[in-house]
Amino acid sequence: MREEDERYFGRLEDELDVAMDVASEAKARGGDPKPEVEIPIAKDMADRVENILGIDGVAERVRDLEGEMSREEAAQNW
Repeated sequence: MREEDERYFGRLEDELDVAMDVASEAKARGGDPKPEVEIPIAKDMADRVENILGIDGVAERVRDLEGEMSREEAAQNW
C-alpha cells in the first residue's frame, strides 16, 4: 500500500476512535435505552459477517474461503 494511502486509512481509524468515544460518552449519560454503542467495528467483510452472526471464528473461515475462491463462491460454500 502506498504511504499516502496508509496515512489516509490511519486518519480514518483515528477519527473512528474519536467518534466511538463520543458515542460511548453520550450513551453513558443514560439518555438512550441501550448503554453501549450498537454498531460493532469491522475491519473487513469477514469481520462484518462475524459481527452480524455473532459466531466466533466465522471471520477466519470467511478469510480462508476468500483466499481460495471469489466472495460470491465463498458465500455459497460457507
